Amino acid sequence: MAKKNVRRMVLDAAIDLVASSGSAQITLDAVALRAGVSKGGLQHHFKSKSALLTEMVAHVISLFLEDLQKAAGEDHDVVEGGIPLALYMERAFSGQGARVPTAKVIFAVYAYDPALLRPLREFFKQRNKGLLKAHGKQLGHALIMMMIADGVWIFDALGASPLTAAERKIALAAALKIVERPI
Repeated sequence: MAKKNVRRMVLDAAIDLVASSGSAQITLDAVALRAGVSKGGLQHHFKSKSALLTEMVAHVISLFLEDLQKAAGEDHDVVEGGIPLALYMERAFSGQGARVPTAKVIFAVYAYDPALLRPLREFFKQRNKGLLKAHGKQLGHALIMMMIADGVWIFDALGASPLTAAERKIALAAALKIVERPI
């Protein structure tokens, strides 16, 4: 089995474990068992639980960006060119936060050690640079729209969305109008 495949299997197993069982179940033994590798094999790739958790955050961010890139199409680089606001809003309001384990991974890592969220902080830093490049004088507007989308996503991930399906459609329509015409 190739080195990269084992690494990916371990990351996927750890993410699956958090999504299905919660953060308390994240031990190196449990992840190794779920991935079908020895604990030594896991530790060859991740020297510690902290290293594994940090890489999990980076991995879910990478998966998120891959998904956004597919949706944005080849003509738009979501990292360098900035994430399209309308696309980001639509993704957030789609209920994606409840369907993908990204938030659960981030919350699990935060509960273990907030310092391990370095990849997430770096993602937001890079996202904001892309927004500045794409929106210039309207950066404040773009940041506010991203924060709205992030808030919806977090509420969904926590299973605590205050929006009914009808309210979600109304809120998304209003947000998209604001995206199209900055205030």
